[in-house]
Amino acid sequence: MDRVRLICILAVLALVGRVSPVYGQMPGPAVDSTYFSTQTDLYSEAVRANANFHFIKVIDRRQITLLNAQTLNDLLRYHLYCASYYLGAEGYNFDFMQTGRRNVRILLNGQPYWQASIDQIDLSNLLLVNVDRVEILYGASSVIHGSNAVLAVINVVSRNPDHEVVDLHLNGISSAAGEYNFNGEIKVNRPRHHLALRAGRYFHYGDQGADSGRVYEWKPVRKFTVGSEYRYLILPKLYADVSVNYLNSLMKDHAYPFQGTTRVTDRDINQEIFAGGISLNGKLSKYHRLSFQHNYTSFWQRIDRFEKILDTEQQRISLAEETGDNLHYDQYWSSLTMRRNNRELRTNYLVGMTYTHQRDRERSGEALKSRSAIFSGFGQVTYQVNPTFMLLSGLRLSRSNGFRTPPAFELKSTYFMNRNTSFRVSYSHAYRIPTFNELFFTYEDPELNIKGNRNLASETYSHLNTLLSINSKHVRFNSNMMWLNTSNGIQLILIDYPSRTYSFRNTRNSRIMTQGIDLELEFGNWSGNFGLTNTGINQFPDAIDNYYFSQEIAMSAMYSWDASGWTLASFMKWNSSRNELRLNTDEELEDYQLSAYSVWDLSVAKEFKGSGLLLSFGLKNLLDVQRVSGGYLPIDRFSNEEFNKKVPVNIDFGRRVWMSLQYNL
Repeated sequence: MDRVRLICILAVLALVGRVSPVYGQMPGPAVDSTYFSTQTDLYSEAVRANANFHFIKVIDRRQITLLNAQTLNDLLRYHLYCASYYLGAEGYNFDFMQTGRRNVRILLNGQPYWQASIDQIDLSNLLLVNVDRVEILYGASSVIHGSNAVLAVINVVSRNPDHEVVDLHLNGISSAAGEYNFNGEIKVNRPRHHLALRAGRYFHYGDQGADSGRVYEWKPVRKFTVGSEYRYLILPKLYADVSVNYLNSLMKDHAYPFQGTTRVTDRDINQEIFAGGISLNGKLSKYHRLSFQHNYTSFWQRIDRFEKILDTEQQRISLAEETGDNLHYDQYWSSLTMRRNNRELRTNYLVGMTYTHQRDRERSGEALKSRSAIFSGFGQVTYQVNPTFMLLSGLRLSRSNGFRTPPAFELKSTYFMNRNTSFRVSYSHAYRIPTFNELFFTYEDPELNIKGNRNLASETYSHLNTLLSINSKHVRFNSNMMWLNTSNGIQLILIDYPSRTYSFRNTRNSRIMTQGIDLELEFGNWSGNFGLTNTGINQFPDAIDNYYFSQEIAMSAMYSWDASGWTLASFMKWNSSRNELRLNTDEELEDYQLSAYSVWDLSVAKEFKGSGLLLSFGLKNLLDVQRVSGGYLPIDRFSNEEFNKKVPVNIDFGRRVWMSLQYNL
């Protein structure tokens, strides 16, 4: 009943917001124009307008280059709240705030790049081919972005058009670990037309060595991506966009799943992702902007698995068995958004609606169709109470044909103590829709059966956040505290012991609390960043003392010699150990342990002024961390021997020298 009252209060607040007489220019802190300012998307510009209510971290092209980050996974794991675990042929498990990868919404130029209901999301498949920057908005924003925008929204932004008629960018990268990457982009600009073509190829010949609990592994063999974008200027402030992106990757894994056995598993995982979109963006009047977007994404995965039994000397194959599995999902996503942003008025708003249709094409022939459709309408109102106090309220209502989704709402406030200091408080309800595996998973075996549940409800999250920001000419300081309660959490549980039948149910509750600080310094040619977090998670909310805590530190420093064109950079990340209790599928407690680890990179860049050349080289993982103990509980589609058993986790950082050469016409 209290929840219903709160929703009604927020709705009334949004409706009574009225256009006030001219109120004058508000003295709030200036928002960096790069924040969520993609030229192809007003949908993410709505988040840019929320910069007065959120902490937004921008990772620019200079950091991407000096980190030698080849994929989105490579880039994020050096930043706060982000971790990455190598799971062999399954790729990298991106972990945000120790809750997995499902509580973060991933966007490419403001549009969903992966469907929210796919389990197999591997951020190491997103190559940073001519990416201008990556923007991270911390906090819940399901009102604008829908499912999975529980803890953060990550927006990957391509390089924007410039004024040159022809622009060419080439980049070649190699490392001592056998990595070879080449990418490039060419752009052609005319008065009303803009065309961009880009391509990138990442190749890894393979490492052998005991760098995890397995005997040895092959790393990603290849990744290849191509993309194009065409923009037409209809009116001076209105343009149409068409974009196409395609990615293909192959990963190999050769492993002993369990130490002390003679069973060997070779696995090849082929993945293809196609994403295409069209959009219409621009100003309808001086203060009103319209955005219409339509996006189609297709995800295809083929797993070939070859099991071999070796003799005791591990030399002769005595038995072999080959299995395979296909996954094929696609998604249609449409959005219509209108926004008014006039700083001379007290009240501004955003209204919109989205429609998403997702389906599992591999199982589309079943009597019960493996698909879901979601329609959502949302609105957001910002109100300037006085020159130093701002309010924001928002509401999103969704309806699905496959599962129950609660309303998402938010109430946020910002108090400007002075031009350099602000304090923000927000309370939000966010949600995550069930994945296809949770809805439709089917595995039948005489000793083990797993069944999806088409009657699941979306996970719901109550999110309270406070943020203190202090900005000056040389220093930017942010102190963030967050409390998150999860209800209706989806978990795989045993429902029938005699038949060993498991199913997904809305049973899990948990709590998260975290504190973090982020300090950016800039003095002349020198810049640096320091971040610290402490996160506690309790999967048993009724027992307060069951929190487990972990800490992390991230530091970076860069110094540039303008006259010579040299830049020296250092990046460091440290994660503490973890030891937590988890409920397994038999509803028994078991330990999950992960030891502490750290990474430290050094790099140097030299810009040859006037020639368009940029040479950069460095040493990755100076401390040579190759093994970090840990384990995870898999849901294996092939063998019940691996079900509910720990598989080693490898933090796959090997020391290596790298070099990159870029050319810009």
